[in-house]
Amino acid sequence: MLQSPRLVSGPAKAEGEVAQFQPLPALLQSLLAVYGGAGRLLAEAGVSRGDGAAVITVFDAIGGLGKTTLALHLARQAGLRGERVFYLNLELWNATNLLLDGDCGTAMADVLYLLHTQPDAAVSKLGELRKHCVRMKADYFTPGVNPEERMSMGPDEAVKLIGLLAGSGDYDLVIADMDSRLNPLALAVFGVSDAVVWLVTPSGTVCRKTELALDYARRKWTDKFHQAERKIRFVSNRCSSRHSNEQQAGSPLLKKITATLPEVDEWSGAPKQDIWSAAPHYRGAVEQLLEALGRKEGSGYVRGGYGA
Repeated sequence: MLQSPRLVSGPAKAEGEVAQFQPLPALLQSLLAVYGGAGRLLAEAGVSRGDGAAVITVFDAIGGLGKTTLALHLARQAGLRGERVFYLNLELWNATNLLLDGDCGTAMADVLYLLHTQPDAAVSKLGELRKHCVRMKADYFTPGVNPEERMSMGPDEAVKLIGLLAGSGDYDLVIADMDSRLNPLALAVFGVSDAVVWLVTPSGTVCRKTELALDYARRKWTDKFHQAERKIRFVSNRCSSRHSNEQQAGSPLLKKITATLPEVDEWSGAPKQDIWSAAPHYRGAVEQLLEALGRKEGSGYVRGGYGA
C-alpha cells in the first residue's frame, strides 16, 4: 500500500512524517516529497507504468532565440492538459530563478552526487530535491549557485539524470532545456530524446549559422548524429506576417519548419517574469506544436513516436 503522510506537531524525524506547523509552501513541498516516492513504490510492487516519460529536448545553436521561453511554455501547456511534467534546465548559465520562484540551491548537485554514489536511492530522494512551480505547472530543480557543478556534468551523467526522471514513474513528460552548444553532451541528450525541437528564426543569419552547425555535426559525429537528426523538428520563432514570403524564398532550412511561433510584442523590453502574462496567440502556437510533435490532447505520449 502506498504510504500516506503522518502529520506531527514537532519537527519531522522519520520517513513519511510531515511537520504540521510550517509555512504553506514548505508544507506543500513536504507533502510532495512523501508522495514523490509513489513511482518507486509502484515499481517495487511490480506495477508497470509503461516505458517511462517521453523526453522533448529544446535546443538552438545560436543563443538568444527564445529557447528557454519555449521550453517553459511547453512544460506549462502540457501541465495544463493534466500531464505530469518535469522541466530540466541543462544550461551552464541557468537564470530560470528569475522566471520561476526566485530560488537557487544545490538540488542539481545533490541528485548528481546521488546518481554517482547511491544510484538506487536517487528515486526515493527525488521528492525532497525537486520543487513545483504553480505558474509553470511542472516540477524542476532550483538553479545551482556554482557553475562548476554543471561544467563537471558529462554525457553519461546527463543521460543518467534524464533516465532517472523519465523512469521514476512520476512523470509523463520531461522537457530538457539545453545550452546552445553542439557538443558530446548535447548529442547524448539528443540520443535519449523522443523529439528535438531545434529553434531558429526567419533571419538569414540565424539560418546560415544553423546550417553551419548542422554541417559540423554531420562531419564530426557522422552516424551518431544521423540517428539524432531524424528526431530534429525545426521550429521558427518570432514570426510575423512579413516573414511568410521570406519562408518561401529564403533558406532551404525554412522549408523544413514543423511549426512557427509568433512574435510577442508585449514581451519586448519587458521583465523576464512577464513571459507568463497574456500572449494567447503564443500559447496557442505552443499547443499546436505539442500536437505536431505527436501529442494529441488526452491520448498521452508514446515513447519513440516523434521521429516517424
